[in-house]
Amino acid sequence: MMPPPFERMDKTPEPCISTETISLKSPSGKEFILLARPVAHLSKYFRTALNSTFREASNPLFLLTEHCNDEVLGAFTNWTYLRSSGIPYDVEDVSFLMDLSQGNQVIAWLFGDYIQAPEFQNDIMRRMLLAASFCLSGSILQDLGPIIPEDSRLEKYIVDKFCCQMMQRPAAIGGKIDFLTANLARKVSKKLSQVLLDHQDLCGDLYRSYGWMVGPAGEYEVKVE
Repeated sequence: MMPPPFERMDKTPEPCISTETISLKSPSGKEFILLARPVAHLSKYFRTALNSTFREASNPLFLLTEHCNDEVLGAFTNWTYLRSSGIPYDVEDVSFLMDLSQGNQVIAWLFGDYIQAPEFQNDIMRRMLLAASFCLSGSILQDLGPIIPEDSRLEKYIVDKFCCQMMQRPAAIGGKIDFLTANLARKVSKKLSQVLLDHQDLCGDLYRSYGWMVGPAGEYEVKVE
C-alpha cells in the first residue's frame, strides 16, 4: 500500500507521525538523516521531490551541492527536529543557529532559498539581526554577493546593513565598497540618495547621526505560503 502523499500541513508534523526518513549528503560526503514528513512540510523542494522521483524509495538520498556545507546542513537538520518537536523557542536560545559563522549564516539563508524553506530563511535572518556586531566582511561581499538573489529579502538586509555601517563605522566599511557587486553598489547608492532627498536638511555630522538602522525582522521576512 502506497503511503499518503507528502503535503504542507497546518503545523510541522511530530516525529510520531511517521518513521519515514531521508538522507542528505553534503559536498564533503557527510550524510545527515532527517524525518521525511517534517522536511516535506517545511521545504517545497523536498516535498515535490518526495512526491515524484523518490515516491517509492526507502530512505532516499539527496546529493546537495548548492549553498551548503557540513555546518549548514547540520543546522538545518537540527532545525527540522526542533520544529517537529513543537517546543516554542527563541532563536537566541538555539545554540546550533547562534554558533553559525557570519558567512554560514548567509549560506544558510541561500540554502533555504534553494530548497524553498521560508521558515528556515526567516529564522536565519532573525539570527543575523541578533548580531549587533555583525560587520559585513569583504569575503561575504566578494564571494557571496554575486549569488545573492536580486530584490530578495537578503539583498535588502545586506544593503541596509552596509549603509548603516558606512555611516556609523566609515573606517571599518569604507574600504569594502570595492567588494560590492554592480547591483549591490547601485542599491546602496539609491538608498543613500533617497535619504538625502527625503531629508535635505542633513549635512555633516547630522547626516552621520541620522538613524541609520537596520529595519525590524518583519522587513526581511520571506512570505510563507
